[in-house]
Amino acid sequence: MYLGVAAGVGTTYAMLDEAIRRAERGTRVMVGCLDAHGRGKTIARLVELTGHESAPSDLDVTDVLATHPDVVLVDELARVDPGAETPHWRQIESILDAGIDVISTLTVQQIESLSDPVADIVGRRPASTVPDEFLSRTAEIELVDISPWAIRRRIAHGNIYGPEELEPLDAELFNTSAFADLRALLMFWMADRLSAGPADPRGAREIVVVALTDSPTSDGVLRRAARLAHRSRARLVAVHVSAPGARDGDAGSTTASQRRGRVEALGGVLHEIVADDVASALVSFARAEHATQLVLGGVRRARWR
Repeated sequence: MYLGVAAGVGTTYAMLDEAIRRAERGTRVMVGCLDAHGRGKTIARLVELTGHESAPSDLDVTDVLATHPDVVLVDELARVDPGAETPHWRQIESILDAGIDVISTLTVQQIESLSDPVADIVGRRPASTVPDEFLSRTAEIELVDISPWAIRRRIAHGNIYGPEELEPLDAELFNTSAFADLRALLMFWMADRLSAGPADPRGAREIVVVALTDSPTSDGVLRRAARLAHRSRARLVAVHVSAPGARDGDAGSTTASQRRGRVEALGGVLHEIVADDVASALVSFARAEHATQLVLGGVRRARWR
């Protein structure tokens, strides 16, 4: 996986670079999907690899499985192709199951557990993200780094965007402190991944228990707990307490299956508990799980209250 701060930092170029090195060693490399966005240097690397100036922009899993290369390039792991129902990271499951290695690209903005700090920095959430649980299976993540000054220079020289191609939101990202803030977030995420080291074969020593509610803010609490668990290689355990007789999904609340899907996407497990006293139930559950951290969400009230 080649991971960068934003589009244009060079992740696709780096992916092609590795593909060329592998091909020179005799590895059968296939370009599953790739968009060079008209960038001259990226196109030059694509020509060196394939002999063509363009590649499929959408991923055709059937074609990849039929060709069965040693390695396939899948650009933009979080992307959902037009007309497709699932993003690339879901589509490559069958490719991996067939014994084909995958090299892909991603930006820090598309890491699911970082959705909240990313939204705080850039003012919007990405259209699609990749679950942390999926990223934890990656054999190697390589950082493609560039300074804010260098990326602005590339843009000024026309190496990333052509005339009038730079969208206002992207221009704001590159010309404000947002790019530097995202870069710092990426560095912290990588540092956490490295400091955690390999998984302890004796099992996780730390256990993070997070209490979920039907509140719209509950997803943010879950992602915060997932970041804490990731940092210390802890096991993430979520618990939802409902009152006796309560029906799942009443009044538009989150259903158990929706909660379970969100927790599992972040690498955790969910427990559903029925109890009259929520606080006592949470404490008892945390003790039974031998939790080292219990993450709770606050309730926002009007200032006058």
